[in-house]
Amino acid sequence: MTYQTELVAITGIPSSPLGRLSDLLIQVPTRPLPGSAEVVDRVVAIGLAEVLFQCLAARRPEILATSVRIDDVFGDDRL
Repeated sequence: MTYQTELVAITGIPSSPLGRLSDLLIQVPTRPLPGSAEVVDRVVAIGLAEVLFQCLAARRPEILATSVRIDDVFGDDRL
């Protein structure tokens, strides 16, 4: 079974107009999280960026090929 997602929403309020319109809803907590809020924000942003890149690369093979070439150039010398 193939399911194509058209709209992904990231919200703390699933019943919001955006939440109701979305095909896929990612609900985030609305109350403070333990630890540094700035660190949590960065971790979530990095994870989301990676997911979005992988989705894009899966649809556009030339983007994936470019990413592989960049990785090859840096090799094991990157930080």
